Amino acid sequence: MPGLTAGLNIGLSGLTAAQSALDVIGHNIANVNTPGYSRQIAQMGTAGSSMFGGLVYGTGVNLQAIQGIRDQLLDLQITVSTAQQSGAQARYQGLQAISSVFAEDGTSGISSQLNAFFTSLQKVAAQPEDSALRTNLVGTAQNLISTLQTKYQSLRAAQTSADQQVAALVPTVNTLTAQIAALNKKLAGEVNPTQDNTIIDQRQDLANQLAKIVGIQTYIDGKGQMNINLDGGAAPLVIGGTAYTMTAVQNNAAPATAPFYNNVMVSLGGTPPFTDVTSAITNGQLGAQLDLRDNLIAGYEKQMDELAAGLAYNINVLNSSGYSLDGVQHNLDFFQNASGNTSHLPSAIQVPPDVPPQVAANDYKGMVLALSVNAAIVANPSLFAASSTGAAGDTQNAQAMVALQTSASTVDTTGAGPAGAVTGPFSTFVTGLVTKAGTDASQWKITSTNVENITTALTTQRDSISAVDLDTEAANLITYQRGYQASARFVSVISQLTEQLINNLGV
Repeated sequence: MPGLTAGLNIGLSGLTAAQSALDVIGHNIANVNTPGYSRQIAQMGTAGSSMFGGLVYGTGVNLQAIQGIRDQLLDLQITVSTAQQSGAQARYQGLQAISSVFAEDGTSGISSQLNAFFTSLQKVAAQPEDSALRTNLVGTAQNLISTLQTKYQSLRAAQTSADQQVAALVPTVNTLTAQIAALNKKLAGEVNPTQDNTIIDQRQDLANQLAKIVGIQTYIDGKGQMNINLDGGAAPLVIGGTAYTMTAVQNNAAPATAPFYNNVMVSLGGTPPFTDVTSAITNGQLGAQLDLRDNLIAGYEKQMDELAAGLAYNINVLNSSGYSLDGVQHNLDFFQNASGNTSHLPSAIQVPPDVPPQVAANDYKGMVLALSVNAAIVANPSLFAASSTGAAGDTQNAQAMVALQTSASTVDTTGAGPAGAVTGPFSTFVTGLVTKAGTDASQWKITSTNVENITTALTTQRDSISAVDLDTEAANLITYQRGYQASARFVSVISQLTEQLINNLGV
């Protein structure tokens, strides 16, 4: 029933609620510089009521919850944007690292060496009996091969580095997913899991760290658990309190001409069955390294292999059908692997059209590394077949080789086979390769900047909602301070009245 004792309880509830709110404000102020912290507010609600004399009286105030102020949609958008930005930045850095491969300085670039080779061919065509010019032709051909192989090996080294990054990033993914699953499990054991703001903030921060490494999709289920799938839903990484294991497994089924790189697998407990998610990972640092390894750098290598195949095949067809300085048709390929050629190209290389189970991705793979000048011609440059008839002074074969420099059909880029090449000339093809490398780097730089701006804007928007503002906290501090003082004054008045009642009535 209403009375002085009830008044004391009402005043006490006000004191307790104000004190709790002041504690929340103090916690916010203390964490103003804590990364990932979401500000908290004390949610107040009226206490239960009581009825007396046909009237309903309130009984004070209760602290109903301490709520963390966060926007789940913004958190999700930031996680996605973080993965995209991290992936774009890693791609740009990777492409910048190999930019020197395609640099042209007028002497050591691919175009320069290719031009030097055709210039030496022109000189032999003009003076086929000059042994010095023939020796120079062999030398420029070897220089061209050396240039191509050096640059190709630089690309291979970059691929190997990317593959090593893949293997190094996988354990970090497992560490983060295990920590998130552990926090999920801890929340599941609490009475009010949605109110443990500290763990919820820690979990979101871990999710953002994970997004920097690999693209993910996160969602909070009805039990407050954060579940995580790989971007695109290729495989789960965290389901409730269970973390799935990501494993880097060497792919020993690669062609003999390619390194055995790591595939990325996901499984429960790190044991079979495994889900191969290599091609499904596109964002984050891991997605960037896989893209660099399997697509971007591999694409440049493929173009270099196609260039080498086109040059070798067309020169070899002519040289093998021509006549050497001695007037004899020796049927020699000018460019020949140490183990020999088949149909004018190195025997160990897959040449289209393909026959199952061959796959187009392996066409010409490793051609650059397989090239060399025929040892017989190196030892005796007079075996170079400049003539098409064997007649003294005839250089039609050498002139046909020179004409290849401007031919429009010398490089096979469609998989039709070297005899069905539709791309050229060589100079345009090389220019396209150099331009593509530069364009790719520029594109990923722009993408990185754009996505970074989006991430910054989203983070700013989240901070406007969730970050601690000291001015706001100061105002709230005064509000609850006044409320505490008023409740204390109210209790004091009730106490005085109670004392007066006891003294006057002797009760």
